[in-house]
Amino acid sequence: MVTNVYYGVQRKSLGSWNFKFESRAEILANLLFDSTDPVTFMCEALNISSHDLQSLDETLSAIFVNNVPHGFDILGSYRGKIETGTMQ
Repeated sequence: MVTNVYYGVQRKSLGSWNFKFESRAEILANLLFDSTDPVTFMCEALNISSHDLQSLDETLSAIFVNNVPHGFDILGSYRGKIETGTMQ
């Protein structure tokens, strides 16, 4: 969403600014879309060896599990496997 803010004194315009509001998901999607190699970009952002897909997957899974609200069981029976790292 883009919004314009105008400001002035005594009905005389002194300027304006445009503000663009984006969700975190939109920002991330734009960064990944613009990246030459999205996997390498994610690995670098998370301090993981480049193209170590197993470590990337485990790190993303751990971040997801840590940020899921208590009582929100979207993963069902797989949650315990992710938390213990035994998911194959």
